Amino acid sequence: LDNEPVIWNGTHDDVIRANVAAQFYVQKYIAAAKKARALYPNIKLTGPVAANEWQWYAWNDANINYNGKNYSWLEYFIKRVAEEQISSGIRLLDVIDLHHYPSGTNQDNIMQYHRVYFDGTYVFPEANGVKKVNGGWDASITTEKVFVRCNDWLNLYLGAGHGVKFGVSETDINSSDVSTNAIWYASLLGEFMRNKDAEYLTPWTWKTGMWETVHLFSRYNHE
Repeated sequence: LDNEPVIWNGTHDDVIRANVAAQFYVQKYIAAAKKARALYPNIKLTGPVAANEWQWYAWNDANINYNGKNYSWLEYFIKRVAEEQISSGIRLLDVIDLHHYPSGTNQDNIMQYHRVYFDGTYVFPEANGVKKVNGGWDASITTEKVFVRCNDWLNLYLGAGHGVKFGVSETDINSSDVSTNAIWYASLLGEFMRNKDAEYLTPWTWKTGMWETVHLFSRYNHE
């Protein structure tokens, strides 16, 4: 539902001059999700489709105060959707969907980017928004593990067995090196394929080296 809503005032400034509040967006999300579920009961609802690592945690560059406590954006989104799902009895979220556009150019780092999502041991050189994950700013936080964090929040607010999975519907890297592109893409595919909680992975751009990865996987990656 929707696409990169926290930066609409930049990408859609013809209609959104000032960005909306997080609370307003969540209300709109819930209303649309209920209507979609009523029309298509088996639909898979995905959100919040955050634009990049900073927007995974910050809304309008800030944490969100709710009932006297500060939350990062993803935790707040999950908490509010869970509250409404429990009170209404209507399933409102099936996939946490994120976008990721890391800016680094170091080839060794790029070939580790697949570890951002599920690996709790990976120190991400571009970790930034995650430092707001606890409602303030903690410069010591360097491990991203964003979907692990989301799963913890889902367990907390919806309970074990929530059934929500994880997807990346846009991603790209700053690389023109064919081997780097191929290894990055293959590593991402492998990481998402082997994780039972991953739902989908789709790149935004198509670089030289990615076709070769597709050929390799389609020819040799069988059950």
